Amino acid sequence: VEAIEFTVAHDDGKRVEELPLAEIVLLGLSRVGKSPLSMYLSILGWKTANVPFVPSVPPPPELKLVSPHKIVGLIIEPAQLMAHRRYRASRTGIREEGYVDRVSVVEEMRAANHYFYSQGFHVVDTTDKPIETSAEEIISLITRRKVAT
Repeated sequence: VEAIEFTVAHDDGKRVEELPLAEIVLLGLSRVGKSPLSMYLSILGWKTANVPFVPSVPPPPELKLVSPHKIVGLIIEPAQLMAHRRYRASRTGIREEGYVDRVSVVEEMRAANHYFYSQGFHVVDTTDKPIETSAEEIISLITRRKVAT
């Protein structure tokens, strides 16, 4: 229950000053699956925070206070990301321009990949994977790095 409460309180970049308290921090573009994956990890007992990655906005400085082995960048194939975003745009009234178009999505993904790798974060590709599979990969990466450090 504690992990679930922590995760709900730290969804979508909320309470960034408490990021160092997280056992896992997921970082990724809009609609890559951060929130559902965070909630699934919390059900498994992991205190998980997630932070949106927006290429035109610097990540919160508090992210530097988190050990890089706890941070996992999430990526997804552009076509699947575009489909997720198109669905969200149709449901919420968000303008598709710049949010759904392929050039913008590919550029955002490049920027995210560059940042994740330049910071030494592990990266998990969520394309066409059930949440359980992505969660297993993340737990494996976090526990392996934790033992190694």
